[in-house]
Amino acid sequence: MKRVIAIMTAVLLSACTAKAPEPTPASSAAPTPKPAADRPTAALASATPETPQTNGGDTENYDDLRVAFLGTVNSERPRAYVVMRAAEELGLAMAAEVDEDHVIYGDRGTYEDNVYLIIPAPNTDLRVGRYNWYADEITEVWYEEENSPAIIYVESAESDAPLGRIEYVRHFPDGDTDGFIYTGFDLGDRVLRTAFHMGVVDITPYDAFSSDEIPFKEQALFDALMQNEEVSQALNAGGELMKMGEMWYDANMYLHYVLRQGNTDTYWAVGNLPDGTVDIIWSEDGKNWTHPAKG
Repeated sequence: MKRVIAIMTAVLLSACTAKAPEPTPASSAAPTPKPAADRPTAALASATPETPQTNGGDTENYDDLRVAFLGTVNSERPRAYVVMRAAEELGLAMAAEVDEDHVIYGDRGTYEDNVYLIIPAPNTDLRVGRYNWYADEITEVWYEEENSPAIIYVESAESDAPLGRIEYVRHFPDGDTDGFIYTGFDLGDRVLRTAFHMGVVDITPYDAFSSDEIPFKEQALFDALMQNEEVSQALNAGGELMKMGEMWYDANMYLHYVLRQGNTDTYWAVGNLPDGTVDIIWSEDGKNWTHPAKG
């Protein structure tokens, strides 16, 4: 089963790639954060997942690991500012509580690029390191801890950034669950890849960022589609999601996908409306589009 999930995950990951812009060297001076009045009011109530009594047998658990994009390091936004802003403006106070021993770099800290907050559920072990695709194992460990607290992961800014992997094992009385996230996928991509059907939940408050602050717009849209209930349920049941390309609908650009379940195909598209909100539409024939039913 894990082998099937891994293969499906690789297909999904390679189907949706986007490149971050070339970063500039980090500055030691942090800009002043926006005043409280300008901060988003919809802060996350809690980023810590609750511990269920069991793992539910074959039912996938969506709370093994939570991931939030905090920002990108550049000449105006050093890592300290990216973390501070996330804690004070984005509702991710936990980011400021991570000590230096739990700040993990994809290249041992030589360069800095995208910054993420990784929040394991209780009773979860983390292992982060350089991943060898052909050997299917981590060959250089950067971080390993049982019952790990939250960590901050900083991706490399090099074009030949090492392919990394964040592995997790969550312990339950009736058995463990495990999974992983690829980092630096397809050398130079530098995009943390989440796999929601493997227990990872993206809690990034995307609406708090401007378009120039999200260097992986396509990934953000893909993540939004993956969180759709019908799509996630279909993938958990063994379905496949394949990217068809881009399309125009109602004067807006959408990413176009086909969702295959057995011998049945449905078509899905996700894009941004002019006000920046994410819009998801679907079709039975790929021609007549509508919005999925609510509730």
